[in-house]
This record gives sequence, structure tokens and C-alpha cells, in this order.
Amino acid sequence: MLINKRDYKIYKVSIENIESVISLRLALLKELGEIKSHEEELIFVNSTREYNEMELFLKISLLK
Repeated sequence: MLINKRDYKIYKVSIENIESVISLRLALLKELGEIKSHEEELIFVNSTREYNEMELFLKISLLK
């Protein structure tokens, strides 16, 4: 899939935002004791990232 310069900028900023949201949510869940192991942390981070990236791709494709 080729993306133009405008879409790339949207994608880049959005990925940075996704990473910030993941970090903040992870810190909160750790503080609340909801994540107890490194394995749970990896599962949370990977599934959250995959979901948000998929939503981002859908939104960018709808802009066209």
C-alpha cells in the first residue's frame, strides 16, 4: 500500500500518540495491580497496539 506525504504525516503523528496512550495506560494498570507479569504486559501492549493501528489504517483509508 502506497501512502502519500499527507497520509504519512497523519500516520506518524498518530503512531506517536498510540505509543503515548499505551505507555500511560500500562503505567495505570501496573499501579492498580491489574498487570502482574511481564507476559501480561507484552500481551496488553501488543494487542492494544494492533487494535489501534488497525483503526488508524481504516481511518486513513476513509480519508481518500
